Amino acid sequence: MKYKVQAALRGDLHEGCVWGPDLGLEQRPIVMITYKCNNKNKSVYCEYLKIEPNYIREYNRHEGVIKIKNGSKVITMSEWYRSKLGISKTREVYDLEIQATNTWYGKIKASLQHPQAIVRIAIRLAIISLILGFIGLLPYLGKLLGLFHDIWQQSCICSNFFIICCP
Repeated sequence: MKYKVQAALRGDLHEGCVWGPDLGLEQRPIVMITYKCNNKNKSVYCEYLKIEPNYIREYNRHEGVIKIKNGSKVITMSEWYRSKLGISKTREVYDLEIQATNTWYGKIKASLQHPQAIVRIAIRLAIISLILGFIGLLPYLGKLLGLFHDIWQQSCICSNFFIICCP
């Protein structure tokens, strides 16, 4: 669908969201926005907020912006998301596909593509922690299930403070 892409307000520059017309989605869903250009698809995941009269009033009171009309096909997004999509100019119409991806995968992707570095670092650390936690559980799960018996016996590590495994 064709949307006119405009710059986000200063207050939205570091937020992980874009504002757009009512698509009939639930409140604040995670969406995947895909831009098809030169036979290449570029996508971003982010939170989607519906443009409503209060937002239009706030947006239009700023100088230097093209005014948004109620019901128009306008999306406001920060330079962060525009550059990820390969959109170089604002105030132009682009063919964007927007689909809800309000799943764990979509939420993780949205966090990994968030404009704030601290959010991207936090989600990466959370993923690493989950992986390390799962790896740490493997020997115990193996012992409970009777698997990896030989590996369990050969890689036994004992400590004065923690008994990781002892035959």
